[in-house]
Amino acid sequence: MGEWNFIGDVHGDMAALEKLAAKMPKAPFFSVGDMIDRGLRSKEVIEFFMQEGNKAILGNHEHFLLDFYFDRKLYQKGIWLYKGNGGQATVYSFDNNIETEFMKANDIPMYMQQWDLLYAERLHDHLFEHREELFGDNIITWLEGLRIYYEDDELFVSHAPRSSAPWDYLMDSKIHKASGCKDNLLWNVNPPKKIEGKFFVHGHFRYDRAKKYSTFGVGIDTWHGKGSVLTGFHWPSKKIYTVPV
Repeated sequence: MGEWNFIGDVHGDMAALEKLAAKMPKAPFFSVGDMIDRGLRSKEVIEFFMQEGNKAILGNHEHFLLDFYFDRKLYQKGIWLYKGNGGQATVYSFDNNIETEFMKANDIPMYMQQWDLLYAERLHDHLFEHREELFGDNIITWLEGLRIYYEDDELFVSHAPRSSAPWDYLMDSKIHKASGCKDNLLWNVNPPKKIEGKFFVHGHFRYDRAKKYSTFGVGIDTWHGKGSVLTGFHWPSKKIYTVPV
């Protein structure tokens, strides 16, 4: 596969990403997904990984955005914009006025902004009408083209840890069932399966520090806001890098 700097879930924190990138070796960067939401600079984070030579796979938060944009109805209406999912922060990074204008036009009090699902549903409808001008074609096209895993002779990379479920079940990740999160490559939170002959890298399952699975894998989702760290993993040296958030 060559040399890569794998980056854990960034969640729109471009400042931390810039610090981590400066600290790591000179090599292409590879996002394990969840580039967006919660942090304030999701658009810039996407553009960073869109740069020539860099790479990314799909995370469940990008999946939220694509579900909204294409009206696929795989998730509950408004859920991407509701509470801790962080879709509002991604919207701000593309246009920091569009939601304020919506609130003023509809006389909506500020306290409803995050904690009311009815508000999130109404905002969903408003943003959907303006989605093409808000997000633009190039970013949506790039996100839509992301795969949900990467595999070669040495590595297996997915957003969520690969479970022991059958392959067809793992690849059902593009359909999030109403019954809850599944053991698939976007949502699994169960222990990962050892992959014979390959080293695996994943995000999604949050740790305080990078999780080393003996000699056969690593989990690098460590971002959970102020006081946490953003983690990078260099391949093939297997060296771990962190910066404070």
